[in-house]
Amino acid sequence: MTLNQTIRDEDEIFKDLENICSRENYLFAIAYFCLRDNTIKYKKKFSKKEVLQQFNPNRLVRTEISSLIGLAFKNDITSTNPSNREVIDLIKTTEELLSELHFSMLSPKNQHNNSGFNISFPSIQNRIKESVFYSGEGAYIYQYKEFSKTKFKNDSLHLTNELALIYHKHMMYLRELKEFMKRK
Repeated sequence: MTLNQTIRDEDEIFKDLENICSRENYLFAIAYFCLRDNTIKYKKKFSKKEVLQQFNPNRLVRTEISSLIGLAFKNDITSTNPSNREVIDLIKTTEELLSELHFSMLSPKNQHNNSGFNISFPSIQNRIKESVFYSGEGAYIYQYKEFSKTKFKNDSLHLTNELALIYHKHMMYLRELKEFMKRK
C-alpha cells in the first residue's frame, strides 16, 4: 500500500478478504502461509540466526492465519489441482488485502480539538483493535522455562553482589550508629 492510495473502509476490505478465502483451492494458499510463517528452516546446524528469520514484517501472525482459516471454512471448501500461477495470485492478493486491512485500522480520523484545529489520529477503538489483533505472540508455557535459563543466567551473580553491597552498607550504618551512641 502506498501513501497516495485512498484508504478503504475496513469492512469493505474484510469483505474482499472473505471473498478470496471462499475461492476454490484457497486451502493451498493457507498451507503456504502456515509452512512459510510457522516453520524454522535450517540446513545442518540450528542457531539463533534461523530463529531470528521468523521476525519478518511480511510474516503473517497467528491471528491473521486463523482469520483466513475461519473465513475459508465459512463456505464449502473445494479443491482441484491448481496451477502455480493460481496459488501465487491467491497468496499475493491475500497479502495485499491483509496489509491494506492493517493500514485501515491505523488510518486517521479527523477530529476537532479544543483549539479549533483539525487533527488526525486513529480512533481509540482502532488502536485497541490493531494492538490486540497484531500483538506479539507469547511463548508456550514450557518455552518460558527454557528462555528463563538464558535470560536470568547472570542474575544470581548480580543479586549476590547486590546483597553483599546492601549487607556492607547496613554494617557500616550499624558501626556508625554504634560510634554515635558511644559519643553520647
